Amino acid sequence: MKRLHVFLILFIMLSILLADDIWVFVEALNMRSCPSLRCRVVKVLSYGTVLQEMGRAVYTDSYDWIEVLGGWVAMQYVDYVPIEVVGDLPIDFDLNYSERPLPPHYRPSDLVELPREVTTKPGLMLRQEAAEALVKMLEAAQKAGYRLKVTSAFRSWEYQRKIYVAAIERYGPDQRYVAKPGRSEHQLGLAVDLVRADMKCALEKCFKDTAEYSWLIRNSWKFGFIQPYIKYNILYEEEPWHFRYVGKDAAKKYMSDFELP
Repeated sequence: MKRLHVFLILFIMLSILLADDIWVFVEALNMRSCPSLRCRVVKVLSYGTVLQEMGRAVYTDSYDWIEVLGGWVAMQYVDYVPIEVVGDLPIDFDLNYSERPLPPHYRPSDLVELPREVTTKPGLMLRQEAAEALVKMLEAAQKAGYRLKVTSAFRSWEYQRKIYVAAIERYGPDQRYVAKPGRSEHQLGLAVDLVRADMKCALEKCFKDTAEYSWLIRNSWKFGFIQPYIKYNILYEEEPWHFRYVGKDAAKKYMSDFELP
């Protein structure tokens, strides 16, 4: 059943990808003579190469492959040509439903550093509106008896690429733990990963069983935050620690369809 689920997602993605140009987003990618890692390398593609004239796609036991330019390329390391962005994207921009990824250079102009007392490490940033709402939310949580901290916030495209490649190396090509570069809400400067101050169940699914999570689900929307990657979402593994700022109106609308635990 899991394999069928993965195949259906892949089929949808490939149907869209084959209608457009794609590009390589790793430093270099081997183009092989057939769809297998055991096949000989016919060309090494450089970072940023745009691939055109695509043909059929193949799902294998190892990688998913696209036939292009007389060779085969592993789909896990390619994506659409990025969207063109001028200025900052709107707060409610839904990256999960965007056909194209964010460009490598996209970095919001209004990023501010979060107060050190609400983070697990220095230098974490969010867009200003999201940062102000987050601080208010964490202050409210503390008044209610729950101490929460931010362990991840804005991520650059380049940093996302590194952890995406590492995730594939660790979990395999079908991994659903880390978004492709240009596909992460963290690059929008609007997403945070929250943990308990004592780090119990940090970035683990058991965070969902904590009183802190229960408080967040019942109250985060009041400050403009939602939890997008709930159980059974088709994009990624469930992430109860991941919260995204969308603004109060959008969060309230989102919660109208959300079933509280």
